[in-house]
Amino acid sequence: MFVTFVILHMSSVFHTMSDQLVVKVEGLRRDVAQFFALPVTREVWEKIKVLQNDEFVAFVKSCRNWK
Repeated sequence: MFVTFVILHMSSVFHTMSDQLVVKVEGLRRDVAQFFALPVTREVWEKIKVLQNDEFVAFVKSCRNWK
């Protein structure tokens, strides 16, 4: 449940940043990549990503592939 809430929060922040309502967070892609590298987070993400906005799913995918 906690991981789901964090993902929902990340989605809200992503859309807020897309609308330029907040300042971009430095290191955000690295933080997202590290968060989704965790085993429990990966498992939860695979189950709930179908419920997320396509733009947010693409953002998470790009972060996971970021080096």
